[in-house]
Amino acid sequence: MRVSKSSLIGLKNITRFNFFMCAIFGIIGKNNDYLLKKISESQIYRGPDEQNFFIDKEKSIHLGSNRLAVVDKAGGQQPMFSEDRNYVVIYNGCIFNFIEIYH
Repeated sequence: MRVSKSSLIGLKNITRFNFFMCAIFGIIGKNNDYLLKKISESQIYRGPDEQNFFIDKEKSIHLGSNRLAVVDKAGGQQPMFSEDRNYVVIYNGCIFNFIEIYH
């Protein structure tokens, strides 16, 4: 995937107040930290509260999220890992019945 500089500049004209949602994104099959960060910067208006990444260069997996913290502002950081850290997930959504699922 190739991202031109002009397409990134065009995104700056969109005000962050037009879209209230987080952003998730990723690159698989190519190690390119620069591109991952440029994608994140181009979508910062969608998730201005937090930027996080998961990078596994050995498997060429790069995932990122820009978070708009609405619910669970202190504890909803992504990516999320399983207890044994064998699994990682980045998602865009809110789990409202998390207490029922947890117990």
